[in-house]
Amino acid sequence: MIELCHGDFDDAVKQCGRALTMVERVGDLVLQSRCLTYRAVAYRRLADVGHCRTEAEKTLELATKLGMVEYIAMAKANLAWVAWRQEDHAEAEKLATEALDLWHRMDDPYGFDWMELWPLIAIALHRQDSSAAIGFAHGLLVEKSTSIAGNAVERNS
Repeated sequence: MIELCHGDFDDAVKQCGRALTMVERVGDLVLQSRCLTYRAVAYRRLADVGHCRTEAEKTLELATKLGMVEYIAMAKANLAWVAWRQEDHAEAEKLATEALDLWHRMDDPYGFDWMELWPLIAIALHRQDSSAAIGFAHGLLVEKSTSIAGNAVERNS
């Protein structure tokens, strides 16, 4: 996780992979979900659509089984980015909206709104809907928002 927050996304993929191997051996499903989640984020920051999708799909399945709402939302946000990168704007909007709704229904909302807001901003700009893009951009400025590596702009977004 340190590598991910520091912006060393290649090493984050490796470290999350090593951690995943260890927690799979001991059967800790909660930690498996976390490793998969942050590995998907690292792949996303590397603009690796295929690996991001694979890890996010695994996360979604496991987090759903475990009832881990914040990680279900994180998986949907990553899958929204994948859909946006594949120019499936309807699916991207659906998944991003679901992620946002899940996070905001939590007692202590998860501070990763940027995960779904960047695809929504990009789609709004693609449609030349600057009002919607500005509305989504305001969501990036909320106090609880967390930015991986302190970088507000994603690679290839």
